[in-house]
Amino acid sequence: MTGTSQKILVVDDEPDVLALMKLLFEGNEFDIVTAKDGLDGYSKAKSCHPDLALIDLVMPGMTGIELLKKLKSEEGTREIPVILFSILNREVDRRMALELGAIGYLSKPCSPQEIMSFRASVKKFLDVCTVEASNVAGRI
Repeated sequence: MTGTSQKILVVDDEPDVLALMKLLFEGNEFDIVTAKDGLDGYSKAKSCHPDLALIDLVMPGMTGIELLKKLKSEEGTREIPVILFSILNREVDRRMALELGAIGYLSKPCSPQEIMSFRASVKKFLDVCTVEASNVAGRI
C-alpha cells in the first residue's frame, strides 16, 4: 500500500449505515466519500474516482445491482472495484453481483465481531486491488 489514503465510496440509503462505515474506515488509511442513493453514488463515482466502491444492494430508485451495471458499462467508471453488501445474505444475489463484475459480496455487519470482520474483508479486497494495479502498471 502506498503512503496515501485509499478512497472508499460508500453508497447506502440508511444514514446510520453511512455513519457506521465512516466511523469504521475513516482515518489514516482510508478517505470515505458517502452517497445517499444510487444516483448520488453514480455521480460521486464519476467525480471522485474511488479506489473501491461499497454499494448497498437494496436501495430505492437505483438499486445496487443497477448501479453496478451502470458503473461497469461506462469507460470512466468501469475499472472501479465494487463490493456489494446487504443485510440479505442470499446466494442468488452474491452470484449475480459477481457475474456483473463485482469483486465481492459481503453481508452487512450487525454485531461488533461482524463489524470488525467486515472491515478486515474490505481491507483485504483493497490490498489485493492495490497489488493487481501495481502488477498491471509494471507491465505497461
